[in-house]
Amino acid sequence: MADPLSPSGRACGLTHGQVTQLTETVELSLLSSPEFLRVPTVELGEFIKIAGLELVEVYIELAERMLQTFVDDHILVDYGLENAIDIALDSFALKDIYIDRDKIPLLGEGGVLEKVHEVPFGKVILNDDLLAALKAEGIKQGFQFGLKPCNPLTALLFALKFPTKQLQNQLGISFYDKDGRLCYLSLYQRNGEPRLRVGLAERMAWRKGVVLLCVAETEPVTA
Repeated sequence: MADPLSPSGRACGLTHGQVTQLTETVELSLLSSPEFLRVPTVELGEFIKIAGLELVEVYIELAERMLQTFVDDHILVDYGLENAIDIALDSFALKDIYIDRDKIPLLGEGGVLEKVHEVPFGKVILNDDLLAALKAEGIKQGFQFGLKPCNPLTALLFALKFPTKQLQNQLGISFYDKDGRLCYLSLYQRNGEPRLRVGLAERMAWRKGVVLLCVAETEPVTA
């Protein structure tokens, strides 16, 4: 049952409908399984009596492991949280923000699970060339429409969820503020301490070795 609440107030746990989705999928797979189809029904009944509970335990254990991998691999971005960007920015003790906070766009609604891809570039790349470079790199990696920089809130939450990543490599994104100006968000370390910097990106280049935080582009970008 989805009764417990997460710290953000969202319901947690499976609903009956979600459990039904899982069990119906298993049911269809078992009914069409060649291994089960070739065994007499009476023998299958005896097998279920002996191994049924163990099979359920194995299934749940596997589902839990897969769920943990999924959760570890995704960022829950709550766009509906009041002052979401301010809260994320203020989670960084050391920061330099050179644009007005209220100019940083939210770019989403509700609660969304985002899969962030880390793209390192082995060369200096101009900010003006970044979108085209990420699109090409994403297509090369098998994403139909390529990759694009994730939005500022997603980048901030990614860094907060994985705090050691910016200690290992500088992380960054480019984005347009609410006035249409090209900006950057950089997550890096100085003397072993995580730092955040946000500013205008005119005539800026990302240095070799920076890891760009991206999400998959879901449809072609048209001019």
